[in-house]
Amino acid sequence: MTISRRKLEKRRELNFYSDEDYAAGLAKLEASPSEIQKILMRLNEAEDADTEARSDARDAERALCETPPTTRAGALRLLRHLADFLDEDEVVNDLYVGDVVGDAIRNVVALLEREALS
Repeated sequence: MTISRRKLEKRRELNFYSDEDYAAGLAKLEASPSEIQKILMRLNEAEDADTEARSDARDAERALCETPPTTRAGALRLLRHLADFLDEDEVVNDLYVGDVVGDAIRNVVALLEREALS
């Protein structure tokens, strides 16, 4: 099995590899790889980068939803974002909807109620 340096380091950090396994993995990476191994390593690295990018995007979306709006325009934009999220998500994650979306809607409502009272 061909493994990228990034995966090797990550698995070492998670204690999936012993010191000996890690050293052996580094030695394999430093050896002259075949063309197939080179292609597989590029594929693994691209998949790792894609996974990290998707994780970063989910974190950013969660931060957006968890940040209470401070203006009416921000509140309306958040509602639009939530509606788009619910329309576009083919399989709505009930935990995400219950945890994040409900809180975001309540934040918008709270701002609109404060503005109505002032």
